Amino acid sequence: MKVLITGFGSFMNVSDNPSGRIARALSTHFADRHEVSLLELPVSYSEVQKLLSGALHVSQWDVVVLLGVAGRSRKIRMERVARNQVDQTLKGSDGKLSAHSVIMEGSPDRLTTNVPIDALLPPQDALRNSFRISTDAGQYLCNYAYYLALQASLAENSECWTIFIHIPPDEKTFAEGNRSGSMWNSADLQAQVELMVERILALKPKSTSA
Repeated sequence: MKVLITGFGSFMNVSDNPSGRIARALSTHFADRHEVSLLELPVSYSEVQKLLSGALHVSQWDVVVLLGVAGRSRKIRMERVARNQVDQTLKGSDGKLSAHSVIMEGSPDRLTTNVPIDALLPPQDALRNSFRISTDAGQYLCNYAYYLALQASLAENSECWTIFIHIPPDEKTFAEGNRSGSMWNSADLQAQVELMVERILALKPKSTSA
């Protein structure tokens, strides 16, 4: 199976972004069983758009997994929806704001993943202790990247599964002096995300396209 995994780099007080670190680990973990490509994204509107536009010919992928950090979250969030909105008060790590309040002019207000999240997290499943389903990916670069990825899939009428997973902080995430309580252990966090991606890949039907 052909898999694209993305994660973000450092920004603001996030000195070691767990999404980028776990994305790198996933690309190694699954490499012996799948054709895995890694795309590390800077926290920049222009760079995210440029890099994703080059990578997201989704007909070449069976699964696209995008990772990002949610600094105030305590559970890993499976994002169901991306919104065509940008908070123009939030700068990227390059110091630049989004030039527009919407991601794509003339496109739907919201796009929904084609990944069957409810099947991945059935009621009473043990992973629900670590994961929750979310319908709010925010208005920053995580939502921005997710919307671009879902729009690419829609435009190509692709069978590719596209999902965004929001990662809570762990003990390595914040710069010294910006740490908070109730953070995950980094090894446990990575293991849980690996389990979920394993489920996604196991559940994904084989593509019928040539």
